[in-house]
Amino acid sequence: MVEILTSKGVIAFVIFALVVLGGYTTVNNAIALGRQQGYQPDQPIKFSHATHAGLQKIDCQYCHDGARRSKHSNIPAANTCMNCHKAIEVGSQYGTAELTKIFASVGYDPNTDKYIENYAQLSDAEIEEIYKKWFTNSYVQEKGKWDTQGERQRDAQWEGVVAALTNKESGDNSIYGPIEWVRIHNLPDHAYFNHAQHVAIGQLECQTCHGKVEEMEVVAQYSPLSMGWCINCHRQTEVKFTDNEYYKSYTRYHEELQKGERQKVTVEEIGGLECQKCHY
Repeated sequence: MVEILTSKGVIAFVIFALVVLGGYTTVNNAIALGRQQGYQPDQPIKFSHATHAGLQKIDCQYCHDGARRSKHSNIPAANTCMNCHKAIEVGSQYGTAELTKIFASVGYDPNTDKYIENYAQLSDAEIEEIYKKWFTNSYVQEKGKWDTQGERQRDAQWEGVVAALTNKESGDNSIYGPIEWVRIHNLPDHAYFNHAQHVAIGQLECQTCHGKVEEMEVVAQYSPLSMGWCINCHRQTEVKFTDNEYYKSYTRYHEELQKGERQKVTVEEIGGLECQKCHY
């Protein structure tokens, strides 16, 4: 028995099986790298899409305006947030706790409703004094008095601001600077995807790929973002030819549609499955 198990044939088979198993595991993990369906990380600011896109009906492209004109759907700068939150300084869910993170990031003083001059040159103590004053005044305005509970809330909210705006990798705790949102959707470098082509030309709704974001308190990756998922979509999705100048050159398809010889044109039929379209 020992001789059989230690024979060259058995050893070769075991090595072969391990190589196959290792290769399968490696490829399988590589395919899923960076696109975990259901991924829902905590963000530095508790931003509710359900409140903004759902309740307030803010259009996705107001904040993510890059989706209609570029390859990437940009993360909105804090200045975009400030377009509304110079007027709305206390949140409906979290009061002053979350919005103050935005104010501190851009150097806006809600006590005076003005941007702070030379904000980047202020010391940490000076910045802390500005926003703790804001927390204190807001608490007194809401409760009608100042007490130990207000003091604890003020300190906790300030700690939250510092934690949210601290760089987790470098440890840089400079309050002033961009908000470091956690990326959710990520494609491998060899895969090309253009938001403008799908949003402006294909006229797809954001929810097609991202799900009902207007109902999400915390955004999660809705779709698998796999190659098979994209291919199936291209095979099934009908191209909107009507009143779309981009597809004017497809004269044969237009003629067939007018004659009733064709009911629809799919993305697959205009080259949507060509390898070079996504892997240039």
